Amino acid sequence: MSNKISVILFLCLIIWKENIVEADSKALISIEGRLSGNKKFEALDGFHGTWLEAMLECKANNMELYSIDSKDDNAAVFTYLRTRFGNTTAGFWTSGYYSSSKQWVWMTTGKEVVYTNWEDDQPDNVDDENKEVIEATYKYDKGLLWNDRAMSEKLGVLCEEIKCKNNDTDTKN
Repeated sequence: MSNKISVILFLCLIIWKENIVEADSKALISIEGRLSGNKKFEALDGFHGTWLEAMLECKANNMELYSIDSKDDNAAVFTYLRTRFGNTTAGFWTSGYYSSSKQWVWMTTGKEVVYTNWEDDQPDNVDDENKEVIEATYKYDKGLLWNDRAMSEKLGVLCEEIKCKNNDTDTKN
């Protein structure tokens, strides 16, 4: 499974580098300074695609799939989505995936997923190679809950600003 994800990610990066996927004029919905370290996230309005398409869409907007690092991150995203979507349910891709070492990892950082907010009885398909990525499901009355999903399903996307380490200082890319 790790080889499959590596090949897929490599191919996606080649496509991105070749500018096959271009940024379009989709409206970006943004919230800044609400998360620890002024972490910025954006839900791309109008996007509905697979996990790989979501990754490419974030890259086309000079961002990356979102990694939910803490309870505060999860709560801030939920609060924002609640004001945006109201009394509905909506699913969003994150950068979380199930690695070949049998643990959940944030693709964008390579770090193991420590904080979790799985929905009841989730993840339920960790041994099913078709359900290998993390969806954050916005539920108005329950919160932002996580579920394992097949990367071929079509969902919305949460992206975050790309941060680069430069002499131990975070800077925008």
